[in-house]
Amino acid sequence: MANKYYITALIIFLIVSPLQPIYAQGKGVLDDFLYSRDINVKQRSYRTIVENQKDFSMPILKELEKYTQDQTISKNVPNELIYIASLIRDKSYLPSLIKIIQFNEYSEDSCVYECPIVFALTLFECFSDFSVPANLDVKNTPVSDLYNDIEYVNKKIYLTDEKIRIGSQSMKKLYGKTLNLTTQQLIQQAGPQTKDYISRFVAVNVLANSIDSDRYMMDLYWLAITEANDARASFASVIASQYKSIIYRSIAIDI
Repeated sequence: MANKYYITALIIFLIVSPLQPIYAQGKGVLDDFLYSRDINVKQRSYRTIVENQKDFSMPILKELEKYTQDQTISKNVPNELIYIASLIRDKSYLPSLIKIIQFNEYSEDSCVYECPIVFALTLFECFSDFSVPANLDVKNTPVSDLYNDIEYVNKKIYLTDEKIRIGSQSMKKLYGKTLNLTTQQLIQQAGPQTKDYISRFVAVNVLANSIDSDRYMMDLYWLAITEANDARASFASVIASQYKSIIYRSIAIDI
């Protein structure tokens, strides 16, 4: 009998042991993506995660669960973690996301301008088999925003081209030039490397009307992530919000 237990334990050890270095490596890359202040390191880690989603599913889950254990640390949940969870959309993430959106400490700190968790749960609700519980407390602003966003997305308003508001002659000229750009060029102009918010604003609005597949999903998410972390100015907040509509459109068109 002792030999039987020994053999069983040995088999489990042989199965689990090789996974430990893989998990540790995944955790290291995830930490670089979530916490590095070097934008190049962060972007490289992001691309590694997106290109190897199965390898990172468990580290992402563990990181989400860490922030649900203590409500007082939920305010420290990185925007990057919520966005990457919404991109991969593993259903194992849902219990943690549902908990976090109900934490006042999270909403008071992370939902001042843009609220990534509202975006994440809207994607789960509208583009998967998951349904958001109907009994969440709507007195909590992010919860109320979530229900409103779900209604908006289900109406597919974002599939209708929006007319850009041109406020000046110089902006009209810029808009004319921007119309001739390729999708990749629009993404580049709309990105954080462009310091002029007017140029970014025009590019993201043209992009919103021209996107026709999920081919550029990785790039769009990266722009949304970097914009959400810089959504302090009014233009940045508008741009961050527009990225979300573009992502909704990209997913819906490709379904």
